[in-house]
Amino acid sequence: MAGTAAVYRRVMKAVQKHVGGSADKKHFREFVAAEFRSPAGTEADARARLRLAGDYAYHLTSIQHQKNNQEELESFQERSPSNEAAITEKNEDQQERARQPAESGHN
Repeated sequence: MAGTAAVYRRVMKAVQKHVGGSADKKHFREFVAAEFRSPAGTEADARARLRLAGDYAYHLTSIQHQKNNQEELESFQERSPSNEAAITEKNEDQQERARQPAESGHN
């Protein structure tokens, strides 16, 4: 089947890059390798497993990309000098709005 080796390489590279290559992750790499190397049976089974391997690589990459974006956002928010001032100002505004209806209701 054309492209099988490329898809297998892509899924194994995604596992290596996004899961890791340390010894404690070895069982996961071996599981993925065994899952996609084992005989597939019929042609339809082979196509389904090939799709699954491609989807698996895509999801590993997407999850890692999303995680990196979230970490960047959190880092930016922590470094933002106006972050603390903006939060304080927002809280003060909310407290002021909460007092206004209470004060005007007693007239």
